[in-house]
This record gives sequence, structure tokens and C-alpha cells, in this order.
Amino acid sequence: MTPMLFGIEGAERLAICARDVQVTEAIALALPEIVAHADAVRAAYDGGPAIDVRVTVDTQTGPRVVELRAPATAHRLAEEACKDLTELDAELERAFAEDPEGSDSDRARTVMIVSAIAVSLLHRRFISLSVDEADELIFDVLPRVVLMEPSAASSILDALGAYTRFLIREHHFTAGPALRRRLGAGATARLEATILAPRTFGWPLLVDLEALATLDHRGAARGDADRD
Repeated sequence: MTPMLFGIEGAERLAICARDVQVTEAIALALPEIVAHADAVRAAYDGGPAIDVRVTVDTQTGPRVVELRAPATAHRLAEEACKDLTELDAELERAFAEDPEGSDSDRARTVMIVSAIAVSLLHRRFISLSVDEADELIFDVLPRVVLMEPSAASSILDALGAYTRFLIREHHFTAGPALRRRLGAGATARLEATILAPRTFGWPLLVDLEALATLDHRGAARGDADRD
């Protein structure tokens, strides 16, 4: 039987990209060495000394280093940093929602989604991205992690264009002018083409754009807001 590798999200079986295969291969080859440190890992989480083990394995694409750390303080620090960045972005998003550029609730929701993806996957705030990083986020990462129809491309770009104008005007967004040009002529067709391309899910995140349309800013359900 031919081995099969695929991602699982809930009850869905997802296609994966070449990098996922490379990472999985490296981890599989390193497992015998990693398992040998199981007792040390348990001890580290029980208050014992931390461990930091690096294993080099020969994969089909060349040597790869697999690192085992316990306890995973770096991961916790990264989570805390993401939380801080999300809180800073929330302040910007509230100001945007109160600005004429962001008065449309659909624009505000789109900006919230894209900002959250930037923090969770790139560990960067949207306003801190270079033009190339923002381009990658919008035209590469976003179509891979958000389930949407090609018809949504124009409204997404409209929202991000409005947010970019707001950030330029109010917060001197360095990459803003160049990004506005990237979001101009041809951008809608480019994003539509990416959405239509065969999907390779390289990130452990899927967002249903239609489901998010039922949410208000920062995840408050409309029904909850109405009850308040």
C-alpha cells in the first residue's frame, strides 16, 4: 500500500504542501532519538532541568535539524507575544471602525481577520509589515487559510485598501504607499486566481469567511450584542 499523508482539521481531510511532507519526514526520522529523551522531557515539565536536544537527519531534500525543547518556554513566550500584538491591533481596529474608512462593518471584520492571521501565522502586526510581506499575506497566505469564493476578492481588497489609507493617514504606515499600488489594477484578478488555484494547506488554520460574517468586531456575536 502506498503511504498517504494528509492534514486533519475537525472531520475534514486536507491536502498538504511540499513543506509539510519535508517537516513530517524529518520528524519521523528523528523520532527514535527524541523518544530516547522521554524521561528527561517528563522530568523537565515536573520542575527538573530543561533540555535542549538537536538531532540532524538526512531527508530526501538534504540534512534537516529537528529540535526538542522542554519545557516549551519559547512557545509560551511566543503565545504571550502574539497576545500583546493582538491587543495592540485591536486598538487600531477600533479606531479604524470609528473612522469613515472603516464605518462599513464588512470592512472592519475583514481587517480583523487579516490582522489576526498576520499575528498568528507571521507573528507580525499588519502595520509593521514590509510591502513584500503584506503582499505575501494577502495574495499567498490568506487564500490558503481562509475558505472563500473568488467573488469575495474585490470586497477583501476594498477593505484592505481602506485600512491601508487609514494607516497611512493616521499612523504613517511605511509600506502603505507601495502597498496601495499592489492593491490597485490587477489585484482582484490576481487574488481570484489564487483562490481558484488547487489548494495546498500549509498552515494549521482554516477560517470560514461566511461563518465569520455572522460575528461582530473581535468575535462578539451579533445576537449577544443585541441582547446587551
